[in-house]
Amino acid sequence: MGNIDNQRPWAVLPVKAIKNSNSRLTPILSPTDRQQLSLSMLEDVLDVLGNASDLGGVVIVTNCPIVKKYLSKLDVIHLEEGSPPELNFAITKAVRFLGDMGIQRFFTIPGDVPLLNSSEINQLIECVRSNEGVTLVPSHDGAGTNSIASSIPIQFSPQFGTNSLSAHCRIAKDLGLSVEILSLSGLGFDIDWPDDLIKFASMNGDSNSHRVLNDIDLVQRHNRLRNLDNSDAARAEI
Repeated sequence: MGNIDNQRPWAVLPVKAIKNSNSRLTPILSPTDRQQLSLSMLEDVLDVLGNASDLGGVVIVTNCPIVKKYLSKLDVIHLEEGSPPELNFAITKAVRFLGDMGIQRFFTIPGDVPLLNSSEINQLIECVRSNEGVTLVPSHDGAGTNSIASSIPIQFSPQFGTNSLSAHCRIAKDLGLSVEILSLSGLGFDIDWPDDLIKFASMNGDSNSHRVLNDIDLVQRHNRLRNLDNSDAARAEI
């Protein structure tokens, strides 16, 4: 890691163990496929962050040996995740670490948003620089939070989880903090469920994630399974 830039916002990226990731995709992906997809999505996110000119740096919190081996080749800071791993604690740990380095602003990024792009990162950086309160990026279902952007120290504990957007808004309001909701389609589109993955796989693209899904022919596999299910349902009605 080179010279630390204290003025530019930093990205905080918590990454769970690859072997445990994307368990909701079990109906359409094998364990090996899920692991390959998880790493490819992380690569796509880090590629975008690496090309952001106004980003101070990236700090990743993980205890996954696969991810740590991959990160050893990159210019990022790695922090060990606690045990047992917990998302909100991992983010809090990273923000405190950045504060100790004198970093003034941060934003969180999930590792499963392969549609993230440089334009969105630039928008988020501009918001965190200009907003004295908290900037929140909703998930595509409108219920979750895919990014918190704020000054350091953050004035409340992250509450990522079910219906986290309303929870973050409520806590910020109770503390008298201004809240800006920034809707970003790429950052908001995380791959949680099989329908999310099928939608993503159906889009044209040459990202690492697209290549993995093309190699396993996911869309055609899904269509074959759906046709089999329809055939079984039709026979049951006879």
